[in-house]
Amino acid sequence: MALAHAILASLMKQPATGYDLAKEFDRVVSHFWHATHQQIYRELSIMEKDAWVKSKTSKQKDKPDRKVYSITALGRKVLAAWVAQPVPVSGMREDLMVKLQAGTAVAPGVLLEEIARHGQSHQGTLQFYEKVLTSKYPDAGQGKANEVLEYLVLRCGILYEQAYLNWCNEAMAVIAANEDINTSSTPDGADQ
Repeated sequence: MALAHAILASLMKQPATGYDLAKEFDRVVSHFWHATHQQIYRELSIMEKDAWVKSKTSKQKDKPDRKVYSITALGRKVLAAWVAQPVPVSGMREDLMVKLQAGTAVAPGVLLEEIARHGQSHQGTLQFYEKVLTSKYPDAGQGKANEVLEYLVLRCGILYEQAYLNWCNEAMAVIAANEDINTSSTPDGADQ
C-alpha cells in the first residue's frame, strides 16, 4: 500500500487539512500504517500535482490560512483501482520473535520483561480500540456502508490485539516454567 492510498481513503470520509490528516493517522491509521507528518504533507503536494486531490484555502481570523484537501474524481478512480487489485498477504515481521530465537543469549528475566512490555503496549491499544467500538459503533456494524467497513477494520484490530495478548501470557508462562530455558540462559551469552 502506498501512503497516497491511505490518504485517499481518509479523504473519502470528508475533506481535511494536512494537520487533520496527520492527527487521524496518529489516532487511528497508525495502528496499521505508519507515516510521519512530514511524509503526509509531502505526499499531499504530490497528489495535488497529480490531480488526485484538490485544495481550497480557508481564511481564519487571527490564525494562518488553512489548506483543506478533498479527493477528486481522478483520486476516486485511482483509489478504486487500487482497492480492486489483489494485495499480497502480509507475513508477520516481528523483532520480538527474532529475540526469542536468540533468547538463550540473555537471562530469562530479560525476555520476560520484553514480552511484558509488548503485552502492556498491546493492552493499551486493545483498550483504545474497545473504547472506540463502544462509543462509535454501539450497533455492532449496522449503519452506513463506510461505518460498517470501519467497524470491520476495528474488529480486526481488536481480535489481533487479543490474540497477541494471549500469546504474551502463554509465552511468559512457558518461559517461567521451563527449567531448560532458566538454566541454559546466561547474561553474557556464553554457554554453560
